[in-house]
Amino acid sequence: MNQIKTLWDRIEKYAIYGVLLTFFALELMSAFIPAIASFMDTCGALVLIATVLLFLFRYLDERLSARSLADIFLTPGFTQGCVDILKKKKHKRIEIFAHTSFMYLLAFQESNIIVDELKLLLHRVDQAEAAHSPSDEWRREQYEAEIDRLVKIWFELRQEGRIQTLTIKYYSFDPLYHFMMLDGAKLHFGLFKPKRDFPGTDLMSTYIVSSETSLGRTLIHDFKTEFDSVWEEFGFSQTTEDVV
Repeated sequence: MNQIKTLWDRIEKYAIYGVLLTFFALELMSAFIPAIASFMDTCGALVLIATVLLFLFRYLDERLSARSLADIFLTPGFTQGCVDILKKKKHKRIEIFAHTSFMYLLAFQESNIIVDELKLLLHRVDQAEAAHSPSDEWRREQYEAEIDRLVKIWFELRQEGRIQTLTIKYYSFDPLYHFMMLDGAKLHFGLFKPKRDFPGTDLMSTYIVSSETSLGRTLIHDFKTEFDSVWEEFGFSQTTEDVV
């Protein structure tokens, strides 16, 4: 039975084309052959049209349903993926777990959204991590300066009224992933590819998850649990200005 279904899935669209071609051929032949003209004038045309519509509606329904029920979508790119799920103008809560947050900040600025509460978890280098790459001291200093620059921009967005409440905490372990959650309903995430050179990671593909499916809700719940755990157990504030 499965083999028959697989075969039908392969030839279904060609069957639609075949019925359409048959319809047009019969219409053309009816101009020269009276018997075909009589057939088309009675019920033949209606049968052929109904068959085409039945095939077409079934074909489109299966593909649209499969797309709407997909659990995970591969994004065309990091920033574009973020912008795609930030189309809604107003959000109650956004939570971001990132390395520096540079790419998420770009998407945030491009989308022009407003959020009631934004929580950021960013990476800071501790002494133990610095010991793994003593020759990269200059890069670490540049990295820390970049974090400070980005944090300043986040607070400027708060001053502009784009963010009502902004809270930033830091973690000191090497991240292997990044993610952003929107109102507990959407998730944008991706993995980092580890490397020896500081800061030790490269971006890989990114994905979008929706809470519309059971698997989507489970993934979002797990990422939320991960965020809250790091926030409570490992997160620390750099200055008193990180909570406003």
